[in-house]
Amino acid sequence: MAEKKDGTYEIISGHRRKFAAERIGYHKVPVIIRVLKDDDAVVSMVDSNLQREMLSPSEKAFAYKMKYEAIKRKAGRRKCGQVDHNRGKKSLEIIGEECGDSPKQVQRYIKITDLIPEMLEKVDDGSMGFTPAVQLAFLNRNEQKEMLTAMDYAGCTPSLSQALRIKKLSADGKLTAQDMGDILSEVKQKEIERVVFKNEQLHRFFPASFTAEQMRREILEMLKKNMNKFWNE
Repeated sequence: MAEKKDGTYEIISGHRRKFAAERIGYHKVPVIIRVLKDDDAVVSMVDSNLQREMLSPSEKAFAYKMKYEAIKRKAGRRKCGQVDHNRGKKSLEIIGEECGDSPKQVQRYIKITDLIPEMLEKVDDGSMGFTPAVQLAFLNRNEQKEMLTAMDYAGCTPSLSQALRIKKLSADGKLTAQDMGDILSEVKQKEIERVVFKNEQLHRFFPASFTAEQMRREILEMLKKNMNKFWNE
């Protein structure tokens, strides 16, 4: 906890533990009180959240962004003679070392925070790949909205190569809704005989908490095991 100007305290980490204690009737819980500046508090809170086992791509992305901006502000305010244990390292490198991702991957996560909420939802539920989503994050908000319409019409999301082409057209100021539809329809034409399952068809075979991505992984794993068993017989 960190003390606020009005004499009260703000919880930096442990919100879920406090909530659980309240639910079972505990009115007192042990705490550690620390005097923290705002950016130090942000970093501490983000680090606590990043330790969670189940973290969606968008949650991780916004956590990285908050930590990145806090570290940059702290570096800008560093006083002469103050010890800097990360001297010479960029903010992305510091986050990568502390969180187990490469600086480039941290940068990719931060970039997808530029996606509109509907796009981020597709990344979180696994219906759109992370890497193509990074490229679509370079589109402006209106282009992203048009892209959503094109994806719904085509019944698919772009591959990485398609996303790169769409990004290039946008950068050149030549991207139109027609271009998006034409590029996405290439997959549609090549995959006329693809097998498609609706989420509601699959949910009865999996726990209600499973996301589309978790179901996809489980199905592929079961198919892999079955195939290995077939070849070993």
